[in-house]
Amino acid sequence: MDTQFTCPFCNHDKSVTADFQQYKGLVECSVCGQKYACTIDDLSAAIDVYSDWIDACERLNAPGGGGGGDEEEEEEEEEEKALRRAKDAEEESRKKKQKTTEGGGKRKDDEYEKDFIDSEEDEEEDVGDDTSESG
Repeated sequence: MDTQFTCPFCNHDKSVTADFQQYKGLVECSVCGQKYACTIDDLSAAIDVYSDWIDACERLNAPGGGGGGDEEEEEEEEEEKALRRAKDAEEESRKKKQKTTEGGGKRKDDEYEKDFIDSEEDEEEDVGDDTSESG
């Protein structure tokens, strides 16, 4: 049985060797340094670990298998997070505005308008008082 294999990345013949440790199989290319590890059992051989590596490569390169799709998914997640942050900020701003109109230690807009009208009336009275004093 073969114990040296062709690397699926650099295609060098007999550059991949297998190493077995307690329930862990490791294949590594001596040329390009690519590695793959998987769990094994007592009956596993070097070809089994190498075959698992090839299968994993094929799954990643298959359409929709994650080859390049992970980056797109990450970008979509980032966009969703940004939208959530924007919505949260908008909601927080809306809540702050709502607090200012509901009291909360601050006055409502109609109270400002009432004070403005009252101050105009006070000014008119003051103007009327000035004309009577000068005559």
